Amino acid sequence: MTRYRQTSVLTEAYKALLNANLRVGDWVVIPGAGGGLGHLAVQYALAMNYRVCCIDAGEDKRALLLGYGAHAFVDFSKESVSGNPVSRSAELKKERTGRSEAGDW
Repeated sequence: MTRYRQTSVLTEAYKALLNANLRVGDWVVIPGAGGGLGHLAVQYALAMNYRVCCIDAGEDKRALLLGYGAHAFVDFSKESVSGNPVSRSAELKKERTGRSEAGDW
């Protein structure tokens, strides 16, 4: 892989977020958030002060992404991602903890 190609791959997630016309505090949903480009997109989105909902599978990826500071995580191998993933993530938190933190988001 050439140096140019490596740089191009690393900036794809950043360019996508810049071109999304989002504002500080807006939600961004990132499918495949624990993957190669997905985890970069999560970190860029957090640095841009967006609220981040990650979609991926597995407890290891949940821990990684929430450790980065992501606001929500939906495990597609266990939960449906149809509809609004942000709302579904809030429902899952309430089921697990008995309290909803949606107001804090």
